[in-house]
Amino acid sequence: MDFGRVPPTRTAMAALGCLIVLFNAGRIQQASLSLDSQPMQRAAAAITQVVAKPTIVSLAARLQPAHPLSRLVGGRFVSRYASAWAAYNADELARAATDPAQRDKLAALRDGVVSQLAREIADKKPDIVLYSNETGPRWDELMLDDSRIAGVLRDYSLLSRDPSVTVYLRNDL
Repeated sequence: MDFGRVPPTRTAMAALGCLIVLFNAGRIQQASLSLDSQPMQRAAAAITQVVAKPTIVSLAARLQPAHPLSRLVGGRFVSRYASAWAAYNADELARAATDPAQRDKLAALRDGVVSQLAREIADKKPDIVLYSNETGPRWDELMLDDSRIAGVLRDYSLLSRDPSVTVYLRNDL
């Protein structure tokens, strides 16, 4: 491509776009470095005092490749889902749906994911179950008040709780 033939307005717009991307990347890095990591450090310390290299399942509402706490403790996810984001999103979409058939379909999807998570916790018996409620009380109702999740969490005790994450430890550890 002959860059001498590119109109000056396109060059200026491309340069502006690059500056915006770099500026936003810098802001994200600054925010991540300035966050208070003490709650996560305390939770990690509580876990590593009890079990080294734990197996983990996360019941977080937001999509995540792995919970940050799992990396801090050298944990290994045993669930096919890195979080319960599909259940959260299906619930949000079902609540907003105006078509009853679509609402029922999304509610069935949500319930299916919750069932799968409960079954995985029961079958795989992870050392740690992480629960994050950054989305409000509706998430507590959907997950913790669900009889399937509540049933499998009976085999777990509260190990650590802070505003960002609740850590449940399997009772036989």
